[in-house]
Amino acid sequence: MSHGAAVDRSDRRRAEIILLGVVAAWGLTFPAIKVAVTDVTPALFMALRFGLVLVGLAAIGRGRYSKNLKVGWRSGLILGLLLWASYLFQALGLAHTTATRSAFITGLSVVIVPLVYIPLRRRMPGWRVVVGIALSVVGLFLMTRPDVGRLNLGDILTFGTAISYALYIVILELRSHVDRLDALIGWQALVMAVASILAVPILDGVTGTGGGMAGHGSITGILTALQHTSLPTAASLAGPNLMIGLLVTVPVAIVSILAITRFQRRTTAIRAGVLYSAEPLFAALFAAL
Repeated sequence: MSHGAAVDRSDRRRAEIILLGVVAAWGLTFPAIKVAVTDVTPALFMALRFGLVLVGLAAIGRGRYSKNLKVGWRSGLILGLLLWASYLFQALGLAHTTATRSAFITGLSVVIVPLVYIPLRRRMPGWRVVVGIALSVVGLFLMTRPDVGRLNLGDILTFGTAISYALYIVILELRSHVDRLDALIGWQALVMAVASILAVPILDGVTGTGGGMAGHGSITGILTALQHTSLPTAASLAGPNLMIGLLVTVPVAIVSILAITRFQRRTTAIRAGVLYSAEPLFAALFAAL
């Protein structure tokens, strides 16, 4: 083995350990989000969370992530929209399906990544990666034990999450070797924040603000929600559950965007997909604590 190959392998291993650490942190956010949405709607929580992520990255970077926005705006815009779409479809899907089915279907992005990656890169994964993908799917099924039943609207929407995130993983690999990483980070944070804020009345129109479906997600229901959307009360914004949720999830989201954008490029999209599929495992571990 050459010295260069050894260095590359060591670099990849280090990057994958960091990515796995990020996945573990994602698992910590599940109970925090569950607590936070007792004070505000999921849509509003998402807007507050990613709005603060944008502010946090701006403070940390001191203009670094906004300075080069003209350079990689196309890639950053696409990545930001795909990442936001993965959250959006999951939120909408959970209104119609069970948490176990949602977790299993979301984890199927580990299978979708190779379907996108292989034609674009014209490169087949090694047998170890193929075995890893198969074991990930089996592990997801055994861990989540999704109840067997007919495919419903929530399942279809959740497939949107799996597809969006799979595309995000592959496109990030392709563009992180071309565009400035600072610009990609800045655009992702900006798009996530703006899209989340703009989507609050629409999401509340689809999922309802008091548990139930507003017009079952119909156009009439959404328009009604837009007409009756009111600002959150000071009491709800100062709620302890919301504060806990934001204190946990905002730093995790900041670290996640920084780490994934910088370190996923040191491995392959397919290997990263296998690592990300461990999210339900860590979520279950933290939920049991």
